[in-house]
Amino acid sequence: MIVIIHMLVGALIGEKFNSIALIIILALATHFILDFIPHWDGKYNKEKFLKQKKLEIKKKILVVHMLLFLIGIFVLFEMPKPNGKYHLLLGVFFSLFPDMLNIFYLKSKNRFVHKCVNFHQRVQRNCGFLLGFSLQLIVFLILIKILF
Repeated sequence: MIVIIHMLVGALIGEKFNSIALIIILALATHFILDFIPHWDGKYNKEKFLKQKKLEIKKKILVVHMLLFLIGIFVLFEMPKPNGKYHLLLGVFFSLFPDMLNIFYLKSKNRFVHKCVNFHQRVQRNCGFLLGFSLQLIVFLILIKILF
């Protein structure tokens, strides 16, 4: 899923739950659940990653994701925060954590990081742009309705 979807789900978890442990577990679990839903991601060449262990990200796609991340930050500051910012930011952080591990994958010699990233790539379900983007737009609109 695109970054803003993970951010909004993490924010929703942080808003609804008081337990820090539960927020972390749910944010991580929902990341993988969302990535299992067929979607258009466009961030990397999955086949090349799985075969050659090389992570390539197109600059245009990276720029789009960074813009969506900034929009997500704006949305987070505009939404009500009954549990305070700490729980909300914790949910966002851990909902993005599996994607952040991808960034550290190439530099890391840690076997745990490698296992986590490989699991993440196997869970990921991509599809064409039209279907994938449409599904994400529907999820995004539902999340906005729930959050506001």
